[in-house]
Amino acid sequence: MKNNIINGYIFLKNVRVFALLMLCFYIIAFFSDCAEVARKCSVQEIRYTIFFIKISFYRSFGILCEIIPYILLMSNSIILSKINFTEELTVLKTNGFSIFQILKPFIIFAIIVGFVNILIIHPYSILTAQKTLLLEHKLLGESIDKNESKSNIWVEKSAGNFELLIYVNNISNDTLNTINIYTMDKQHQFQNHIFAKSASIRNGEWILFNGAESKKSSNTKRFNTKIFKTDLTIEDMKLYYKSPMTLNLFEMYKISKLRKNKGLPHNTYVFSINFLIAKIIFTLIAALFPVICFFRHHRYTTRWFNILEVTIFAFFLNFFVNSIRSIGINSELSPFVTCWIPSLLLLFCEILAIRYKEQIS
Repeated sequence: MKNNIINGYIFLKNVRVFALLMLCFYIIAFFSDCAEVARKCSVQEIRYTIFFIKISFYRSFGILCEIIPYILLMSNSIILSKINFTEELTVLKTNGFSIFQILKPFIIFAIIVGFVNILIIHPYSILTAQKTLLLEHKLLGESIDKNESKSNIWVEKSAGNFELLIYVNNISNDTLNTINIYTMDKQHQFQNHIFAKSASIRNGEWILFNGAESKKSSNTKRFNTKIFKTDLTIEDMKLYYKSPMTLNLFEMYKISKLRKNKGLPHNTYVFSINFLIAKIIFTLIAALFPVICFFRHHRYTTRWFNILEVTIFAFFLNFFVNSIRSIGINSELSPFVTCWIPSLLLLFCEILAIRYKEQIS
């Protein structure tokens, strides 16, 4: 009963301080973006109206989604510093509370925040990003296809004992323009090349117009129309270029499964799914680090050096997370190697450091 009261007290502190910091950072992001939108309006000689505030409102939410672990890092630093200053920490330790018993509400809150981030906040931030694009297109005349380009599309696809490499210059009105189809064997030796100025898709067939075909062992032959059998549709071609950054967890899983069934590369989507789930671990890492800096037994031991430590760690964590994302997306290695091993290893080192902190405190 006593433990539950203490845990509830610390948990509520977490909720209050975290919510206040979230609000503060949102306000800062909102007014900063308002200034940027106002600058764009002045450059394009557009009158600034209430509709432009919506752009900043939506875009600021997307920024907030990305910095949640760092807000939690700051929130826990403030809480631990305060309970150290008021000597609540000393009281808890003298009453037999271990460091991990005190940290229990911090850990639970961090896990809850992590799940809420990937299941609620992240999907909503994608919707606000889409609304931002629509408003920017309507009010500022900017392109609506920033994240979903329909030009310069390259598709790799397995077809029995052969590999297809398909290039489409652009898609307009459900017509493919300037198509190049390269066929290679499993040893990546060239077998066939088909070029066409345009193509339409109907009933599992591409109807190619005004092109030429050259094979490894024969001369080039021109054609007016040619049938190319494939199960790739217009939607598949558009889907191929759709960035995982514009999809939520369930959409990424669905598209990854569809691409795998179509014989299309899907490693990027598999990694993105794992990376998004691993954000729970990143959030937990951010939540636990302040313990190493602020877990003291004396009210006057919190110094500016501790704040500097937290700031440096925030930069390190940002570099660490972005490095994992960059390596994982551009690598053929398993997400377990590129994403989970580094993140779990960092968490394990942090837990060891906390245990050492308990022994010397």
